[in-house]
Amino acid sequence: MKRYDSIGQIGHIFETDQQVVTDLVIPEHHVDYTVVVVPIKGKIIFSGHDFETELAPGSFVRMLPNESHSLKAIEDSELFVIKSKLEK
Repeated sequence: MKRYDSIGQIGHIFETDQQVVTDLVIPEHHVDYTVVVVPIKGKIIFSGHDFETELAPGSFVRMLPNESHSLKAIEDSELFVIKSKLEK
C-alpha cells in the first residue's frame, strides 16, 4: 500500500500500463454562459463561492453565468461540459 498526494498542478501522479492517475488543476474562472458539468467517469472536486462538492457519474452541477468555479480531478475523469446562452 502506498499513499499518493496531489502535485498541485496538471500532471500524472501515478502511471502504469494499465492505469493513469492525473492531477488536473484548473484555476478558478468564470464564463458568461449557463453551464452544466456532467461527470461521465471518475471523480472530481468542484468548487465555487461557498460551495464544494465531489462529483461522480450520477450527479452534476449547474451554474449560472459568471459564477466563479474551479475543479480538480481526484481520479482519471471524463466530463461533459454543456454551455448555453439561456434567456432570462
